[in-house]
Amino acid sequence: MTSRDRRVELRKPISMLLRFRVRNSVSLDLYSGNAINLSEHGAYFRTPRPLTVGDNLELFMTLPTQLTGRPPEEISCQARVVRVEWVRETGVCAAAGITIHGSVGLEVQPRGEADVPLLAVSRLED
Repeated sequence: MTSRDRRVELRKPISMLLRFRVRNSVSLDLYSGNAINLSEHGAYFRTPRPLTVGDNLELFMTLPTQLTGRPPEEISCQARVVRVEWVRETGVCAAAGITIHGSVGLEVQPRGEADVPLLAVSRLED
């Protein structure tokens, strides 16, 4: 951990789909993003949706067995955006501090056979 790095929890590199709502927005739209890494109290993800520091989010994701050691689990959590970066190749990357955890029976309306699954783990390192 560097002197600039305030994280205490170990971050797990992961690539998986997540969905989110911006709670301080009048819209209740559900947006998608791709998690880059996760910890118990934070998420770093890329999204095409512009975000600003201070945005309050409701995050929805399915935690894979490889990450938890349990069967896949749909969760929701409340988070606050603490850092936003613009990366030329990938767009917006945001770091969000998770404030409240919870399980959820998230219902995602299918859009047909080409619908993107909620979980698409491509790499996980210890």
